[in-house]
Amino acid sequence: MSKSRSLQSGLMAVTYSDFQKSIFLKNYADTVVYDTVNGRNTLCAIRLGGYPEQVDGMAQAIYGGDDVSVEIGENSIILKPLLKSYRVIVCECRKYESKRKAV
Repeated sequence: MSKSRSLQSGLMAVTYSDFQKSIFLKNYADTVVYDTVNGRNTLCAIRLGGYPEQVDGMAQAIYGGDDVSVEIGENSIILKPLLKSYRVIVCECRKYESKRKAV
């Protein structure tokens, strides 16, 4: 088993992009767990926050095995997810509505 790594506390920006399909997603994570497997930084677990549509898009990209970039302080690392090797758990989904009443 390889050495475990610890990341900074606080929010970390997580990005996914596919320029051929004009897709760019950016979320924030407060927890990222990764390990080095066969010389690659492999994503083990992540807890994302943000708008439900953005979180769902990022979860689909990760589940599909697409690389994501995580900003840790001033550094950025590329994490390589394992294709279809994750369980997606939706903890909370809030509907945002205006509290103002229509006149």
